[in-house]
Amino acid sequence: MRVLLAGEDASAFIISNALIRDGYVVDEADTLDLTTEAVYLHEYRLVILTSSEWRTDRLDLLRLLNGRSPGTGVVVIAANDESASRTELLDAGADDCIWNPRDEAEVFARIRAVLRRLPRTGHEQSVKVGAVSYRPATHELSIAGLPFVLPRRELAIFDALARRANRVVPHGRLEQAVYGIDDEIESNALISNISRLRQRLSKAGAGVSIRPVRGVGYSLEVMVCGGTHGNA
Repeated sequence: MRVLLAGEDASAFIISNALIRDGYVVDEADTLDLTTEAVYLHEYRLVILTSSEWRTDRLDLLRLLNGRSPGTGVVVIAANDESASRTELLDAGADDCIWNPRDEAEVFARIRAVLRRLPRTGHEQSVKVGAVSYRPATHELSIAGLPFVLPRRELAIFDALARRANRVVPHGRLEQAVYGIDDEIESNALISNISRLRQRLSKAGAGVSIRPVRGVGYSLEVMVCGGTHGNA
């Protein structure tokens, strides 16, 4: 799941690291212009606004998100307590406003609550392929009924492939799913991550294969005797 963290408050660093640890791909934007550009370039499931400096501009940004991405959740984190401002932010489209956050656990509980309230999309339905069961909304993955944990980037690759199982996912879309806009991508980084993911799935008896399509991308398919089989 891709998250946009917009703002330059001290809390942004803590929130970003925690989200990354939980397996989210996090794009960070520390100016209003970069935030607006990111909204136009990418689809986000969640946007977190942390800057109190963008007071009036936040309302315009919220209206932009509400009009352009109605399925995107928005959480505003601010240091100042102004009931009128809170009302305006909620009316403009914020799903939750957190003032003076002191308890990190509460912040993330409220973020998770916003995500649970969002309408499910077709891409968030549970996926069953081979012996693997995967819930995109929670990043929960199991093989033959047993929980299975993947490193963050390999999980992001699996997520992108599983959402489009038996169809080819282009290289560009995979890179966008795995790397944030500020990440430096080495030439063979994606190939190396896919290779490690393929080995882990094979060793765990996942019953799936990641098939390369030369010059295009990769496809996640069910393995059968003698090769793979797609149901699409």
